[in-house]
Amino acid sequence: MFASARENKGNKSKIDRRNNQPFLDLYTAEIDSILMDFKNPARISDAVNSKFHEAGATFSPDGETMFFTRNNYKRKLKRDKKGVNHLKIYRSQKVDGEWSEVQEVPFNSDNYSTGHPAMSLDGKRLYFVSDMPGSIGKTDIFYVDLLEDGGYSSPVNLGPEVNTVEREMFPFATTDRIYFSSDGHLGLGGLDIFYAQISDEQFSKVKNAGRPINSNKDDFSYVFQEKTGLGYFASNRDGGKGDDDIYGFRDAVPVATKMFQITGTVKDEISKDVLTGVDVEIWNETEEQLITKVQTDEEGKFVLDNLEEGQQYIVKTKTNFYVDNQQTIIARENTDVEIAFQKL
Repeated sequence: MFASARENKGNKSKIDRRNNQPFLDLYTAEIDSILMDFKNPARISDAVNSKFHEAGATFSPDGETMFFTRNNYKRKLKRDKKGVNHLKIYRSQKVDGEWSEVQEVPFNSDNYSTGHPAMSLDGKRLYFVSDMPGSIGKTDIFYVDLLEDGGYSSPVNLGPEVNTVEREMFPFATTDRIYFSSDGHLGLGGLDIFYAQISDEQFSKVKNAGRPINSNKDDFSYVFQEKTGLGYFASNRDGGKGDDDIYGFRDAVPVATKMFQITGTVKDEISKDVLTGVDVEIWNETEEQLITKVQTDEEGKFVLDNLEEGQQYIVKTKTNFYVDNQQTIIARENTDVEIAFQKL
């Protein structure tokens, strides 16, 4: 199952004003395991799909229960006191082969979002994303245990090993790992896919899934089937057909990519005075892509993050009344540099 904004009879009349595209609906498709492609996509029941967004579905091991994300909507959109329409997680069960009318999970709220549900392989735990009170960052990953009586435990935050002050999203659990996307851990740019080992209810140090899974754009919604070795993820990387495209892979277990940072100080070559407000840019080795741009602080210092191990970078610095400076650096470890400017 996947989410798509393609036009169809079910959502043609509604357009999301933020991107001028139809709202997302949930679809099923047959998988061509040889061509790594989807065949015969079909929009699922109106009992699940509404006039607004549905996405991020996950299933119980027997395939009879589905959790998914939807705008807070029942006959009309609901908003909080600030006018924000939040996301909620809904549940539907198959009855005589058809998805039944949906029900909210009890840890939803009109005042914060819950979404991106992901079921553990044993069906006993549901991971999800939220900005509920107690979150560390903009959005965190939580879990609830699914109880034998059909209820839910209280939400548990995965903690600072996984969650940062930025966004953690799109969780997916395998036998011994949790995968997710983040723009708070060191990455290649935008949202990157990361993973952590799960052992005795604890999460190991987070690792970047590396290339070619990650790019300098947003990479997310990683899923992987251990039995078949087939996996998919979404990305808005260059070369795609639409805004967000689905990419497939086979038998690819991510190998962690080490990420480093460059710190530095910019000074006048003669007086050794520190220079504030200097533009510092880092480019790829061919100088075709600007990776990031910062300015020196009041102490003349700067920090450049998200540098991939073994990659060569060009660091360019420029400011008024001085000759432009350029250095080549290979990211092999965290590096501290001093840049001396000559006056014009």
